[in-house]
Amino acid sequence: MDATYLAKQYNTANLQVFDGLHEYGVVEIPNLAQTVAAVGRDTRYYPLLADSTASKIWAATIQPGYDERLIPGRRGVFKERDNGAFYCSTFEAALNSNSDWVFIPSWNEWLENTYIEPSQLYGNQYLQLTREFADKWKGK
Repeated sequence: MDATYLAKQYNTANLQVFDGLHEYGVVEIPNLAQTVAAVGRDTRYYPLLADSTASKIWAATIQPGYDERLIPGRRGVFKERDNGAFYCSTFEAALNSNSDWVFIPSWNEWLENTYIEPSQLYGNQYLQLTREFADKWKGK
């Protein structure tokens, strides 16, 4: 069976071996919009720069926020959700980077406070935001 392998880092040198790039978590990336725009561009033009015929996949990552402060043994990374604003900013960055795929690593990561499934605290807010941005990404 054919498989597609994406490297887990925004390091374009990995495109020599892998079919594309993604990152699991983006909450600690400074200047996220600029970073994903550059990586998206580099991934898209990799075949030209590397004299390769194989196109590569750019998968931008979306996250609502993050909080590992209550998890024993973790560093205590925290990124405020800002009532959905951070989620929207990661989606906007993905859209503007012209990603081939959009990677949402958080459906029910309650322990790290990155879940987007319906909850008492947020209701359906993140599902609604996901629908809006998915429609934008698909060009509806």
